[in-house]
Amino acid sequence: MLIRILATLECTKLLTANRFARLACAKDGQPYIVPLYYAHSDNHLYA
Repeated sequence: MLIRILATLECTKLLTANRFARLACAKDGQPYIVPLYYAHSDNHLYA
């Protein structure tokens, strides 16, 4: 998977087309991934 900057329109389309995401971070070199469902409305995310 390539990491790149998304244009605003690309980001909006991606968020509108999906309802499931994974939020990831790392602490002390250990990844932590949380699955979540979300809603996108009026430029806001609700999870």
